[in-house]
Amino acid sequence: MSNSMEQADVVDAFVEIAHRDSSFPIPLMVLVVTVFAEKLGTTPELLAPIIGARDKEIYGEPTLYTGDE
Repeated sequence: MSNSMEQADVVDAFVEIAHRDSSFPIPLMVLVVTVFAEKLGTTPELLAPIIGARDKEIYGEPTLYTGDE
């Protein structure tokens, strides 16, 4: 499996997690993105905008966070 395929799977999974529970605690979201980024050989700073763009592509607008910050 190529990195691009793995990245697409990871991004889609994260978008689904965030969309299903938009109050998922921010520290845990950061941890998940960090671990995914490390697995893919990138950084959270580079992966986060890709996740945001995919969220907007799938749902038409970004999923708004509803939890405590």
